[in-house]
Amino acid sequence: LRQRQPRKLWLDHDEGTCGAIALLIGMAPLLEELRELSLSYCKGITAVVLTSLQAFPALERLQLQYAPDISGDIVESICRLSSLQHLDISGYDALGDAELAGLATQLPKLETLVMSGCKGVTNAGLHHVATKMLNLKELDIFSCNMVTDEGLMTVCDNLRSLEVLNINCLKETTIIGWEHIAKLEHLRELGIRFLPITGELLRRLVEAVPKLEKLDCCFNQQLTDDDLKVISTLTHLTYLDVSFNKDITDIGVQHLCSLVGLTFLSLESCKKVTDEGVLAVCAALVNLEELDIHEVDELTDRGIENIANLSKLTTLTLYNCSEISANELLSVAKCTCLTSLNLNFCGVGDDGVTNIASGMHKLTNLELVSNEITDASLDHLVEIGKHLKELSLCYNDEFSADAESKLRDAVGEKCKITFARSERFVRRDS
Repeated sequence: LRQRQPRKLWLDHDEGTCGAIALLIGMAPLLEELRELSLSYCKGITAVVLTSLQAFPALERLQLQYAPDISGDIVESICRLSSLQHLDISGYDALGDAELAGLATQLPKLETLVMSGCKGVTNAGLHHVATKMLNLKELDIFSCNMVTDEGLMTVCDNLRSLEVLNINCLKETTIIGWEHIAKLEHLRELGIRFLPITGELLRRLVEAVPKLEKLDCCFNQQLTDDDLKVISTLTHLTYLDVSFNKDITDIGVQHLCSLVGLTFLSLESCKKVTDEGVLAVCAALVNLEELDIHEVDELTDRGIENIANLSKLTTLTLYNCSEISANELLSVAKCTCLTSLNLNFCGVGDDGVTNIASGMHKLTNLELVSNEITDASLDHLVEIGKHLKELSLCYNDEFSADAESKLRDAVGEKCKITFARSERFVRRDS
């Protein structure tokens, strides 16, 4: 740490966090460049621990997502970090309106506030945020389910400079509150999962925020092909998630093919999409880096035969696309930038492993859960494992314990191998 002088440090999931922080505090004079610290999911985080972070006067970003042992008056401790600009306290159950009032009063210069899953937050707490934290550029209130239209309206009416807004799963909001989002003309990212924002309202929103770059409308349920045509006018979009929308068809997907700047697209569980839609994507969206088409049930080999046209693709998810054959993985292997591939439940077997080994040398993450893989694939898996950081082989029960041991010995600790057998295992779709 002394040698590298990091600006960012992640201790996520660390069970020895308190000891690690004690060491860091002692080294504080030598870590003058530390700007970002993540303690997400760490045990033993208390008010005392957070108070000690004052030793880093330049700390700008603090992440405390779902730290299970958070206790004491952490808000008071956080407020002492006067240089803080970005704060993530997702999952902090004790966060209520009084605590939010304290944060808003003591940290008015905060630019990012993420409090997804903080179920004690109500409209009153959001009022403090919206009227005092006027520098906020990013607000995440995902699953703050006590927030209603009144709270959302207060946010949109006061925080006109917001660039990122996540209101996923705000189940108590309605069209009355959603309409006010149109006032946020500087919005770049919008999360509206599980909210049926469609039709005329969607059109008005799209017209009001033409520079939107990221849109998440997963599980909208009522989204149609006509709605995708409206979304296709957002020419600045780079990220689009329309997964789990049952009425989307190839026609709607073809509308999206005008969004040539997309780098991320998820069509997960869009059950009416077929080979034609995926072929159109492969032909037009050549800047895609991540494509999720898992559980697109009608997808066959034909749909991905031209996937190599996506020359920038790094992440591909084909989970449960059971009509994809082992042979067609040769087409996937032509995606020379691919680093992450999910083939869980595709049933590609030993032939699939052979084809993966033949060309996908940049892979760092490979998921092959329940693919009927046997000991015959051992040598190929060893070859693949030399490049991987993570390999999942769960529920390939014909792959013996002896072969598993040999694989672990061959690839060493640099590759994390997940392997499990279970007679009780049930596929997710059943």
